[in-house]
Amino acid sequence: VARTAFLPNLSLTGLLGFESGDLNTLVEAGSRTWSIGGNFVMPIFHWGEIYQNVNLAKLNKDEAFVN
Repeated sequence: VARTAFLPNLSLTGLLGFESGDLNTLVEAGSRTWSIGGNFVMPIFHWGEIYQNVNLAKLNKDEAFVN
């Protein structure tokens, strides 16, 4: 489980709404707006910390097995 911290995170976000300068035309088809965005995060600056957390998890597993 601790090794999954090495994997990148991917997230997608979407938005659907209406925009108009005039309140009378707010709900017309031409005033619809949408956007979509993505985010990709790779843990490159915390690699050593993640590596040590994986080692700690392995040691905790071994200790639990011995006890």
